[in-house]
Amino acid sequence: MDKPHPNDKTSGLLKDKEVLRWYNNIKRGSKITADEYLKVLRYQEHS
Repeated sequence: MDKPHPNDKTSGLLKDKEVLRWYNNIKRGSKITADEYLKVLRYQEHS
């Protein structure tokens, strides 16, 4: 599994193994899409 960049604002979300599994599954198709979805998830978490 890929590790998040240490300065990534969303890296805290990827500590959850279910979120990491979801992210990695999306990333298999498109890393850009996975990163954007993760940003949306982070935004929703803080709303």
